[in-house]
Amino acid sequence: MNSLAREVKHDFKVFELSIKDYKEQCGQYPTQLEFLYEMPEACKEWEKSVYGDQTTLRDPWGNPYIYSTDGRTNYKITSLGADGKAGGEDFDKDFEFQGPP
Repeated sequence: MNSLAREVKHDFKVFELSIKDYKEQCGQYPTQLEFLYEMPEACKEWEKSVYGDQTTLRDPWGNPYIYSTDGRTNYKITSLGADGKAGGEDFDKDFEFQGPP
């Protein structure tokens, strides 16, 4: 695994911890990853994540992570790899994390 792939895996762990905290405080998953690092209207109890910061919202290639959730039971975070396009192999390989684990 190259250093950029390791960085993606690290970012996924940061998101996992932050999203877990958000859900504990707000009762649901955030509807946007950006809400981890700001004060969303939907959850006044949230005080911003202590894990990562706004720069974590972009993968090592500078592309925004793609986030989706049903709000209650699961979420998915995707990096489209070096080419920023779905699919691909080697350096263009996509990375995906589904939570909760």
